[in-house]
Amino acid sequence: MIAAYSLDAMGFVPHTLFWVDYIARELGEGLATGSGYWVVFGLGAMCGPVVAGALAARLRFKPALALALTVKTIAVCLPVLSTGWLALGLSSFLVGMLVPGVVTLTSGTLSTLVAPERQQQVWGWATLGFALTQAVAAYGMSWGYEQLGSYRPLFAIAAVALALASLNAIAAVRRS
Repeated sequence: MIAAYSLDAMGFVPHTLFWVDYIARELGEGLATGSGYWVVFGLGAMCGPVVAGALAARLRFKPALALALTVKTIAVCLPVLSTGWLALGLSSFLVGMLVPGVVTLTSGTLSTLVAPERQQQVWGWATLGFALTQAVAAYGMSWGYEQLGSYRPLFAIAAVALALASLNAIAAVRRS
């Protein structure tokens, strides 16, 4: 679960760092349009913890986390497959929703896997792995953009990281 959470950190870097610039400059839609998609991202983020809680109540934490990471993989991949308004809007909303949603589900999953007296320590390890991976991914993707001159490959890399996170979470569900 800590590995899946760390890969999740890599998976949403393009949306949190480059999303508006990708839409505004690379797609040529302008700053107002890019900012509009950022508002949609924020609306998704407002819904994330509530949706994650409902999913966990219905499916349990581990299966809900596996589902959330799978949906996030698809959502991050959408801008690679299409630059239409529907794909960009869905990607904005779903990634926005699943940024805090995955945090909620990972925390809940870890609480079901470890004894109460170890939860704080294990959550600390998960947070450390997440933060380090996010920082390295941000620097690496910034460098990658400088080399490639396009954000699209970064979304593909992020989708691969999220696919690995999803497979890790699915494997954990099957083991239990």
